[in-house]
Amino acid sequence: MTPADLKYLETQIWKSADDLRANPDLAANEYDTPVLGLIFLKFADGKFKQQLPAIQAEYDKLKGGRREKPIECNCKSSRATGSPLRSALQTKRP
Repeated sequence: MTPADLKYLETQIWKSADDLRANPDLAANEYDTPVLGLIFLKFADGKFKQQLPAIQAEYDKLKGGRREKPIECNCKSSRATGSPLRSALQTKRP
């Protein structure tokens, strides 16, 4: 992701949080799923950062050998338009 993509994503997340706080008529079951999803993403990001050195070490060990596995993307949109996240972000912009 580029810095501009990250900034846009951050802006959208803060806007969503502001919308949730500004609407006291929402029931807990209407906003618990997105909030718990964000908590899970934060947890998963932390675990990934902990394991990144081990992942990189194994990749470096296999790189160039016959056991090296190519990184493949089965997403047709990423081949045609670049990053699927980038295209999703660009379609949501006002």
